[in-house]
Amino acid sequence: MTRTTAAAPAQAEGGPRRPLITFPVETPAVTDIRLDPREGVLRYREGSQAAVVRTLSLHGLISPAWRRKARTDAAFDADGQPAEPAVRPAVRAVAADGTVHTAVSTRDGILVTRQGAHPVSHVVGRRSEGPAAIDPAGRTVVTAEGVLIDVATGRRRQGLQGEDLLPTAVFSPDGRYLAAADTQGRLTLWDAGAQHRIAVLAVADSTVERPALAFSADGSLLAASRADGSVRVWETASPRLAGATLPTGDGPVLAIGFTPGAGELHIATAHLPLGFAQLTPDRAAADVCARAGGPGDPGRVAQIAARRALPADVLREVGGAGLDFEGTSSDVLPLVVAHIRGFP
Repeated sequence: MTRTTAAAPAQAEGGPRRPLITFPVETPAVTDIRLDPREGVLRYREGSQAAVVRTLSLHGLISPAWRRKARTDAAFDADGQPAEPAVRPAVRAVAADGTVHTAVSTRDGILVTRQGAHPVSHVVGRRSEGPAAIDPAGRTVVTAEGVLIDVATGRRRQGLQGEDLLPTAVFSPDGRYLAAADTQGRLTLWDAGAQHRIAVLAVADSTVERPALAFSADGSLLAASRADGSVRVWETASPRLAGATLPTGDGPVLAIGFTPGAGELHIATAHLPLGFAQLTPDRAAADVCARAGGPGDPGRVAQIAARRALPADVLREVGGAGLDFEGTSSDVLPLVVAHIRGFP
């Protein structure tokens, strides 16, 4: 099932409009589709006999804030707030104190710069070598070929063995991890030294040319954009569990940023204003209770979620009579389900 809007550009003159959001359904028997502009949701009846009514949040798609002219780039600072993006094809990283380091390919090598009132620059690497990432402290650059270069000494060592060329990578702010996305759409999690592959988070597949990647400040969460315009979130302590998927209602995703304490994930896309998803179980549970219209106690739901109980337990706690938990689709429900199941 897809939702389109007249504000979306046509793929070709006179051709069909581009879908803004695609939502999978478990049965072909979908009827009685109703748009509720006031609530910003789409409701539909699923199943020929059970006739379950499901609700899908449109995530601002019918908002007048939709941009006709798409943005092409965005960035966030260390606190998840909008920041000035680096000039492409430069890569950037932000330290906890707000210091910005950038790395860009030049004819003489990779130009690494500590931004500020008195910029400091170094040239490392080989001629026309391209950077994929720089660590927040500005000490290490990862090249597109998976080579790690010490900025102070110029020393090189090979890492990320077995990966294809890397359009982008990102270090965790706490210095423990490195996430890398290759040109085949494969996403992997490594130790910060790029010598030990911890997990393959996404197998090779068609993907965006340069996915947005971001770690939370403590390195406990990793978020990555996908080709369909959604964002996936993993717990680095349990990386072999499939990530929780968050639809954004727009694409491509230009940048992702975590707020302090990983309470929210901020998402910048081409047409919509700054989007966000609640990541703490208590806030997500409160939103679900409110949207479900049930008498459930959000604190109790959060406690159940923290224990990774079954969805049925949360359903009983939310308490909406006849409420189908999986049908209560909203921008925060995937995170509640994620906390319940350990980011499935």
